[in-house]
Amino acid sequence: MIRPASAQDVPFIANLFMASTSTAWDEKTILEAISSSLYQLFIWEEMDEVSGAVLCRRCADEVEIINLAVLPAARRQGIGRALMRHVIASLSMTEQLYLEVRSQNSAAIALYKALNFVVIGRRRGYYAHPADDAILMNFTKK
Repeated sequence: MIRPASAQDVPFIANLFMASTSTAWDEKTILEAISSSLYQLFIWEEMDEVSGAVLCRRCADEVEIINLAVLPAARRQGIGRALMRHVIASLSMTEQLYLEVRSQNSAAIALYKALNFVVIGRRRGYYAHPADDAILMNFTKK
């Protein structure tokens, strides 16, 4: 089930981000995002376990995916796809959706392309730990 995150979810989300990405957010930062009108954080919860989350930032007519994370043991089960579809369904007619993804994350790039994202640029040396380029992608409405 997908639902908006609450303050009670913050410890689980912090653990999820730590287990899933190299750019973990601490609990304080996640709580600040949940409390801000600029951010939306949706989680995938099943049997009282948070196994996926997507964090978005909305500004004017742009929406940016800040982080999409799924627990390693829950990957390849459609959770990331479902979370992304939830964000896509929430877009207004005028909003544009963007994201950055590590150039070496072929699974995520394939997912985004299957959801009608297109590559619009590259940021060389954007990521550290490990060093990698960022691929910039934009969702195209069909």
